[in-house]
Amino acid sequence: MLNPYLISLTNAYFGPLRGMTFIIILPGQITNATCENHLPEKVFSKVYRTTGMSTRFIKMPWRLVLDLERAPPVITDWDSAESYVLKSLKEGVDSGDPFYFRKFIF
Repeated sequence: MLNPYLISLTNAYFGPLRGMTFIIILPGQITNATCENHLPEKVFSKVYRTTGMSTRFIKMPWRLVLDLERAPPVITDWDSAESYVLKSLKEGVDSGDPFYFRKFIF
């Protein structure tokens, strides 16, 4: 059975990073540790070097989907999740707004 999860790249102080939330549909149960183990360290390193914020993936409550700035994409594998995070990172940098990722908009 496939299970959908709302996943967000999150900083301990600022909370979820803007544009770094997605829905992933996978078989079985996943935990926060599962998320961390499936994405390469280079993703977290690139986010840290670009934003100056340490992050981790966290499963978020489903009710937050209704309050997001834009609908999160639906992703079906971890490789696509990696691509989405790196694309969102580039989008934030290209915006020219130094606070782009700190403005998690509900």
